[in-house]
Amino acid sequence: MEEMRGPFLMTSSLAQLWAADVDPQEGRRRKGHKRKGASGSTSMAARAEAEEERRLDFLLGKRAFRRYANEKLLQDLAGPLDADQMAMLYAPPPFGEVQATVLARITEATADNEAARAWEPFRQVDMDMQDSFLRGAAPPSAAKLVTSLAVAQRRWKAVERRLREALRRGADWPLLHEMDAAVGAYADAGLEEGAGACDDLEMQLDDAFHRLMLHGVCQYYELVATTSVCGGEHVTRVRYRRPGRRSDEPCHMRLTELLGQMHANMPAPIS
Repeated sequence: MEEMRGPFLMTSSLAQLWAADVDPQEGRRRKGHKRKGASGSTSMAARAEAEEERRLDFLLGKRAFRRYANEKLLQDLAGPLDADQMAMLYAPPPFGEVQATVLARITEATADNEAARAWEPFRQVDMDMQDSFLRGAAPPSAAKLVTSLAVAQRRWKAVERRLREALRRGADWPLLHEMDAAVGAYADAGLEEGAGACDDLEMQLDDAFHRLMLHGVCQYYELVATTSVCGGEHVTRVRYRRPGRRSDEPCHMRLTELLGQMHANMPAPIS
């Protein structure tokens, strides 16, 4: 018999056929071992399997033998596959059904002249028209919320650093809410009726920290606050800025709402 040379990549059936092609002396030794007990036959079978693995490892090499062992293990675990299971493994083609692509469906739908005219604007869309259409399709409430938050962020950045620190410290104080309501209503009235139609807003605050908070609120609403001493009392007068030194963007978000979002770890402006 001509000597076979390796390495070979074989399936489990070829490996079993090669293992079965042994000399008669090996067969006699196996018959002699069968006469022994169950433990002896089990140990000899394990030894023969180990020798077979070493022989295949020598013939195939480390990587090829590991690939062969993995494929054999997968075959033993999976078992034989039927046609449906093979179709599931190899779908789509050649075994699965051919699915029509989106372009093929559109082409089929636009085969008619009337349908083609209806689909023509969707086939050739201008980028500027698409951008304007998407902006118009957004909910008005969401767009208004984003705009109000952006305006509030810009105004918060315009406030001085020490005033921002004072507003953060007094965010939970009822006095700050009263200041925000009074100054915010004064700012809204100036936008509706005009800056010249409203008189100056005067507030009397004796505590220095409270006056610092009031100045921060006025800077947020783009107002000017000046403090003077009249008869031993501190009076802060709030007035509008000049038309050229204030923005025309209305701010619908109150300062206390912005501070509440910052305290709740929601998207907040950068300090």
